[in-house]
Amino acid sequence: MIENGIRLLRQDAPPQRADAVGNRRLRVLFVGRFDHQKGFDVFLDIMARLGDAAEGLAVGDYIIGRADARVLVPDNVTLLGWRGRDEVQELYGNADLLLMPSRWEGLPIAALEAMRARLPLFATRVGGLEDVILDGTTGRFIDIDNPEAAAALIVATSRVELAAFAERGYRHFLERFTAERMNRGIVALYRNLLDGEPEAAARALSPQVSPEP
Repeated sequence: MIENGIRLLRQDAPPQRADAVGNRRLRVLFVGRFDHQKGFDVFLDIMARLGDAAEGLAVGDYIIGRADARVLVPDNVTLLGWRGRDEVQELYGNADLLLMPSRWEGLPIAALEAMRARLPLFATRVGGLEDVILDGTTGRFIDIDNPEAAAALIVATSRVELAAFAERGYRHFLERFTAERMNRGIVALYRNLLDGEPEAAARALSPQVSPEP
């Protein structure tokens, strides 16, 4: 299997979270559609339980399941709407963790972007997130059916632990999820196919044209 990857940024230095050790509230980021799949309702529930201990920033908007818009947004959550790539990257650098309470996933790009930005992930154990997160090493898995326990886990995680998750997550990203690594794997696979069975490989890689009616 060749895992998906994203490109490295020119500036890959650690983000400057100057006030990370201060008395400010923990910054919890959500990035994605405000719908059932992404668990936006669970994000809001967890944030409500965190109360004054954290502030939530939600990037995205409602697309499907518009009825979910009736979900009460707690006072400690700010809805930012859709933002450009540069703004989202800046938010990754200013947040303390990315919360992804998804009900199902493939391999979410937001998770890779967070690791690239040295942002710890707290997410459900579904789909590609099982490969992205090393529980207790680069982030933590949460139980979508127990938002109270998820909130308690966030509160119990020290800023020192979050910083350690961030650095180990970045190394995990470099080892497995860069676009360069993905591209090398694809090229190597094609070369192996061409060297092994040239005619079959050529047919497999040629454009498939449907016959005219």
